[in-house]
Amino acid sequence: MKRFFRAVSLFLLGLGFMVTGVGAVDYCDMARDVAEKAAKTFNRDQAKGVKLFIKALSLCEKPLYQYNLGIAYYHYGSPVEAEKYLALAVNGDKNQAVWQNDYAVVIMAAGGDPEKALKAAKKAVSLIDGKNPKTAAFIETLARAELYSGEGLAALERISTAARKHPGESRLQKTGKEIEKEFVTSGLKMMQQGQAETGLAVLEKGAEFSSLAARTYCRALARLEPGAKALAAVSRWQNLYPVEIAGIWSEIVADECLRLCNSYKAGQQRKAMYEARLLKEKYPACSEFAEVEKKLFEAFTNDDTTIVLAKKRNIAPAQDVDIDIDRAFKEMFGKDQAGGSHREVSLKIAVDQVENIKKGRKQRKHGIAVVIGNQRYKMRGKRVPDVDFAGRDAAVMQKYLTRTMGFAKENILSCTDATANDFNIIFGTESRPKEGKLYRYVKGERGKAEVFVYYVGHGAPAEKGGEAYLVPVDAEVDYIETSGYPLSLFYRNLEILPAKAVMVVLDACFSGDSAGGRLFHNISPTRLVNVSPVQEMKDNSFVLCGADKNQVCGWYPEKRHSLLTYYFFEALQGKADSDSDKRVTVGEVYNYVSEKVSRKALRMGRDQNPLAKGKLDLVLAEFY
Repeated sequence: MKRFFRAVSLFLLGLGFMVTGVGAVDYCDMARDVAEKAAKTFNRDQAKGVKLFIKALSLCEKPLYQYNLGIAYYHYGSPVEAEKYLALAVNGDKNQAVWQNDYAVVIMAAGGDPEKALKAAKKAVSLIDGKNPKTAAFIETLARAELYSGEGLAALERISTAARKHPGESRLQKTGKEIEKEFVTSGLKMMQQGQAETGLAVLEKGAEFSSLAARTYCRALARLEPGAKALAAVSRWQNLYPVEIAGIWSEIVADECLRLCNSYKAGQQRKAMYEARLLKEKYPACSEFAEVEKKLFEAFTNDDTTIVLAKKRNIAPAQDVDIDIDRAFKEMFGKDQAGGSHREVSLKIAVDQVENIKKGRKQRKHGIAVVIGNQRYKMRGKRVPDVDFAGRDAAVMQKYLTRTMGFAKENILSCTDATANDFNIIFGTESRPKEGKLYRYVKGERGKAEVFVYYVGHGAPAEKGGEAYLVPVDAEVDYIETSGYPLSLFYRNLEILPAKAVMVVLDACFSGDSAGGRLFHNISPTRLVNVSPVQEMKDNSFVLCGADKNQVCGWYPEKRHSLLTYYFFEALQGKADSDSDKRVTVGEVYNYVSEKVSRKALRMGRDQNPLAKGKLDLVLAEFY
């Protein structure tokens, strides 16, 4: 209200008579008296005050009275009416800076034309010089108009420059924080909607003018592109914002150490150790990198089963910022990826299923295998939860294939975090089923190939039923019919393989839910129609799936494996050999894992019943 009465009293007292003729002068003179009464009345009764301003305008239709009525409507709570009268006022007198500024404010309040708001705000600034006491307020309006018009970067640059130029203007400082928040939020929303690169680019540009944008950019980069690039970004922005970026380095270092250890556990030991050594050499002052390099090396050479990282330090929050960055990061990257909190990272590398791998007697010279471990979905920004331990499951499966089941390494087609294109390349497409890599490998064995296919990752049902899908890491699950790999196509392309035998293990569920959370966000679960994930193929084939169509494939966190895969490995160690003939058949494996998985799942509070179809006497392993 204070702003309103300053404006009204200024123009009432400064009114000049610019008309001739007694009648016209008398009417405007009366209008001035009515307007003075309206201003006093507005303090007590806004509705009566507005009515008096309407009467003043009816006596004299000068821009001044149009402006007064517009301002009255604005403070009364009718911004749409206010915009109408302020438009008349500024069209009648285009050189009133305050009017232009207030017109821009009212347009934005009314949800009006962004282009008009920006034009009026620019006009207001152009009508004053830098020494005018209203300069800061007008620049604030212009920055808001730029943001309102979609020019977020220009708004951020303008308000941050003005805030530095006028450090005593608390209003500018407050508005600067608000615009910072909206700008950063817009970048995060892009990332949440799957536009990760665009969102990162927006945040990086904003970092030139905002410490909050710089902090958020560094943290997002560490999740999407962990490693050297994120560390370099922190070093760069730390020079510009030494106080505000405090703590981000520690957070990203801790995350990078965690990533290296997870990579090690997923079977990429050489790569993890090599990257750790490079980081230790590049950042010699960082004790954390030296420590993780040492621990990974010890785990590799001594079979040390525990790696403990230093405690993660708290991050100093940016002052006077209201945005909940951690919440946004939790939504995008999961609860364990949100930064800013104290945590101790203790990584236990479970080795029981690795150490107990038995050497098999059967050698498959013509054996061809496919191993796909889809773990990292979340980083794609499609709101699909990760499949914990999938990378480790796939890595250990390859060890069993070579040591226990007799497959040659060069005959194993392995893929981590397979995309839709990877599925097409490996298994072939609907129109070109014989152009897939698996078909070509099998064809080369001239009818003698024994095929083993292992997939661990997400599966999903179709919205309209009749189909289920394997979920690539780049899939849009709400549009799974166009971005997934149909299970029916998967089975058809396996059936046409010129193979002696085909064995399939799917550690995936097809209910639309998962151990990490629901897959669908824009489709109600009640609209999903589930179908059986197993299908009987031609002779000498066998399919094992981890759960029934309405169930979830669970994890075994203590063992760092998926539940089905953990007991599948136990079965291959000989524990499924129920008749003690030194041979483990797929039927024996199914009987073993069915009992073990169902019992363990019940103790975890849910149902999980593996399914199987096919020839039960196919031999998976033979022992001495």
